Amino acid sequence: MKTNKNHTNFSLPDLIPYRKKDKWGFCNKRKKLVISAKFDEAWCFHDNLAMVCLHNKRGFINKRGREVIPVKYKWAGSFQEGLTVVITSGRKNKRILIDTRGNRIADIKYEWARAFHEGMAVVKYRNKYGFINKKGEKSISLKYDWAWDFSEGLVAVQVNNKFGFINKKGEEEIPIQYQEVCSFNDGLAMIKEDKKWHVIDRQQTKVMAIPYDWARSFKEGYSLVRENDMYGYIDQDGEIAIPLRYDWAWDFSEGLAVVGLHGLRGYIDKTGKEVIPIKYDWAWDFNQGLAEIILDGKRGLIDKNGTTYFEN
Repeated sequence: MKTNKNHTNFSLPDLIPYRKKDKWGFCNKRKKLVISAKFDEAWCFHDNLAMVCLHNKRGFINKRGREVIPVKYKWAGSFQEGLTVVITSGRKNKRILIDTRGNRIADIKYEWARAFHEGMAVVKYRNKYGFINKKGEKSISLKYDWAWDFSEGLVAVQVNNKFGFINKKGEEEIPIQYQEVCSFNDGLAMIKEDKKWHVIDRQQTKVMAIPYDWARSFKEGYSLVRENDMYGYIDQDGEIAIPLRYDWAWDFSEGLAVVGLHGLRGYIDKTGKEVIPIKYDWAWDFNQGLAEIILDGKRGLIDKNGTTYFEN
């Protein structure tokens, strides 16, 4: 199905995960299968490798469909910045940091690890959070109650229900004193102080007051805001750009944002026009011109014209 054909210019990867009934392969931009649909799950290519799942085991293939990293792991994440964490099968369930050749970089002796952002990855142990570098070495002590991903050289952290920002040396650059924060983007972040939201810059100067119950940092020129459980968007002048009329919404990504009404999800553009119908059980951000959706309980991919890359 296609809707609003060519409503915006965008490019697609050469190979796109394609679901044929209950099996996954990869097609080209014309939806012709190039790698046969033989996997139980498949994800987009990152760092020239795509994660696939077969018989509850994960591994990675290259663009010729050849298995480069064996499909033998209990769990794996897609590659980011040339690295990922895998969990081995067996009783010990070891976490290992590997590179795109499958080489072991380090054992991860933590309960949990996220993908790398700006050379750092969040790790968790005994309900405390810190960071490792790309060698798998601890770079910031695990002393935080929560931590996000690095963005523009800073990361939001939580200590005793207060929030602030630290740099890559672990130094507190913006005091951990706020009720809530949202990560830096384009040099600005959101903070909540005395029950009021403000936009701040790197020098902690309050650039703008945000008169809403909840707000996120500006992304692609718009900030997502909420008032009385309804969501909409404001522009960088603080003016309403898209009215607060949705039950749920998220940031803009590649010119489109996921919005929700009556428990379903779809996409709008920056004029507020519904460009992909609000009909999906769930939907995620666009990346590389593609977004994952859930429809009738099954995962699939769509592009920014609403073209579907699956068949039931």
